[in-house]
Amino acid sequence: MLMAMDFTPWEELPMDELKRLYLSKMLQWQPLLPNQYTSQSIKPNKFFGRAMYLPIQPYARVIVISGCTDKDNTSKACSEVQEWHLVDMTVRLAEPLVPARTSFNAIRHPGSRHIYVIGGNHKKQETLKDTKRFDIYSLRWEDLPELNFARANCASVIID
Repeated sequence: MLMAMDFTPWEELPMDELKRLYLSKMLQWQPLLPNQYTSQSIKPNKFFGRAMYLPIQPYARVIVISGCTDKDNTSKACSEVQEWHLVDMTVRLAEPLVPARTSFNAIRHPGSRHIYVIGGNHKKQETLKDTKRFDIYSLRWEDLPELNFARANCASVIID
């Protein structure tokens, strides 16, 4: 489950008693969803996928990419991509990542409009050679050239 810290501004707390209560809970993790403010129904449990925090104005958000629905069986990969808005606490679904995968690498250069996805494992435990690019504004995927060798659980780095 994706979690976030509760950072209510001090000026919104009306009394000293509430401020003391706030201090006691300030550093505790709270679930983001599900709650009454969700904009779409989402699958709550994802394993072996990736999440990317985007502190881009005017609102902060997290992109949750793919993964699987069973932590003990990575052959149950899903292609779902979720955009979690951290200000208004809503979620919307983006274009799915096809084919569905787990154990892939995702990376984004700060200031870039793209998240790059590299390799991974497909539903049939087949290791993938494909690479894709996700546009964080249009919420759409673009195919990129394949890797020379299939890879899963790989690492990447951006050299600027």
